[in-house]
Amino acid sequence: MGLQTLAFDISGSQVVVTRPNSSELGQLSLKHFADEPFMRNFIVSSAEVFVLAQKQFKSCYPDPVPQTTITALSQMYRGIILELVQNLKDVGDLETASLYSNLDFVWNFCEIIFLSSNPDLPVLPYLIDWVRINFDQSSKILPEVQQELPDLGQQCIDKVWKLIYTHVFHGRTREAAKLLPFVNPRHGNSNSNGTGSSASLKNKIDLMTELLEKKPRYNPRTGSFTDFESSWESWREECVNRLDQRVFYGNEQLTFICHVLCGNDEGFIEARSKNLLTWYEYLVMLINYRFPVVRPSALKGYARKVVTEFGLGDSLEPRDIILFHAMEYDIVNVLKEIQTVWNNPWYSIHFVDLIFAGGKFSEVTDVRIDYSSVPPLRAHFIIDYGTTIMEHKPIWQIGVPYFEALEEPLRRQLIGKCIERINPKTEMEAQKLVQIAGKFNLADELHGICRKVAVDKLQCGQMQNALLWAIKAGDNPLTTHIVDQILFEGDCQIEPSLLESLRNAIPCSDRLVFLSGFCDFRKLMDKHDYPNAVGKLCQLIKEDMIPKRIHHKIIQHLITLAEKNVKFRANETTILMEFVHMQVGLSKITPEDFTRLNVLLVCNRAQEILTMFNNKPFKQ
Repeated sequence: MGLQTLAFDISGSQVVVTRPNSSELGQLSLKHFADEPFMRNFIVSSAEVFVLAQKQFKSCYPDPVPQTTITALSQMYRGIILELVQNLKDVGDLETASLYSNLDFVWNFCEIIFLSSNPDLPVLPYLIDWVRINFDQSSKILPEVQQELPDLGQQCIDKVWKLIYTHVFHGRTREAAKLLPFVNPRHGNSNSNGTGSSASLKNKIDLMTELLEKKPRYNPRTGSFTDFESSWESWREECVNRLDQRVFYGNEQLTFICHVLCGNDEGFIEARSKNLLTWYEYLVMLINYRFPVVRPSALKGYARKVVTEFGLGDSLEPRDIILFHAMEYDIVNVLKEIQTVWNNPWYSIHFVDLIFAGGKFSEVTDVRIDYSSVPPLRAHFIIDYGTTIMEHKPIWQIGVPYFEALEEPLRRQLIGKCIERINPKTEMEAQKLVQIAGKFNLADELHGICRKVAVDKLQCGQMQNALLWAIKAGDNPLTTHIVDQILFEGDCQIEPSLLESLRNAIPCSDRLVFLSGFCDFRKLMDKHDYPNAVGKLCQLIKEDMIPKRIHHKIIQHLITLAEKNVKFRANETTILMEFVHMQVGLSKITPEDFTRLNVLLVCNRAQEILTMFNNKPFKQ
């Protein structure tokens, strides 16, 4: 399914295949945007290239990113498009595959005009590569030829001739020369439409091969413009001489090719009559054999002439209109048309970002491009695309690097507003939101996210997790509430690992201070380190940290200590007696427990007095 033979018009949600000459892009239904696995991979891969482009921009600033780097980044984007096209074809979604093929076609041409080519040098090498990528039929025809070797039937030879013609039209004369031996009849049989013996045809093929291989090629990076122009004139003169000398007389195919190489009207008219050319290919043929040193800025005049010859006039397809805007260096209308036709901001944001990073036209005065419009356009499309991405929950994180490419304060404002709308469904998502908020110093958003997660955890009964998030939020009332839940409705236990992570945040809540100390007390009790456990408990009592609602739990621990016959120090006995009598009182515990504790404490006090008396020296 070639790009030049099939296209798709979108009407509502229906896709209609039209033949044979429509090349309309069509509008991409939003159902394909980020909802299919292939599309998600496409978006993720694009974001990775975008991030790489930003790194290049920052490393080169204030100088522009080198043209070779910009072109390489552009080709990465196109590689992502073509991978998506192939994936869509593999699953049978030919309609969407064709839409993205059209997009690659447009991107490729715009890459030539805005990114790769030099406005002051010939554009021909880039155009040759453009038609090769989009219109080459070698991969389809050559396998058929290989299967029929060594003896080719007439039908196969005709296909080879068509492929040779196409290579010549595209300016790929060396590739055409390699195919000429396939059309040389064998064993004295003549399968060509020309006349003469096989030996005679072979001689003519050798002469044509020589012409095709000698066609000068211009390398815009290393070649000399003047040397190329001189070489091309000499080569064309040689082609004209061969034609005038009628060296290909008797073979209409080779004669036709020579007419094309000479740039003759006769050859061009016949080329069109063979119905092997789109107007894009015809334009490249025209540049190849008549105007090889045309610069990008002059391309539109020749293109307008070609579409007129093809009878297209003012009835250009949307894709063609975009190409003409590109030839005018009118980036604003290029992006506008693509946005209108394709209905997706993907192209606009990534392509204008490359123009912005390259800064190619910021100081060029002889081409029509308003470079001052590029930065605001870039910002507009970043906002459009980034917002669209962040509205898709499975891939919302990918929108952040786009906003990060904006200037302050717009960057922080947009990231803040977007993450406010995200309700994390998992702790991993919440952690990612916290990381983003922290990275951009979004204190209010950070606290809001943490508080939201804390409340969700609390409602699910995950007390300790809720406590951790409440502390991150810096919300003292909520932290106190959760600690109260753990203290009064739970078992007053907390995981040691969590407790260690909370110690730095302890000042945010009196309840948390007590919970931390009480956990230490319980840990000492579990280790049977009763002396230090009593000391820790007395410290909590002395600092008045124990909430009244858990006095009964403290009493139960004191009863446990009594059962273990634990001995208290003098000051500890005093603190514990005051706690039992003054803070707890008989009304809050059973008379039996009160009596039991009182006896324990009184006995401890009596033992202390006896010890002191026995240790005191006796005076004679």
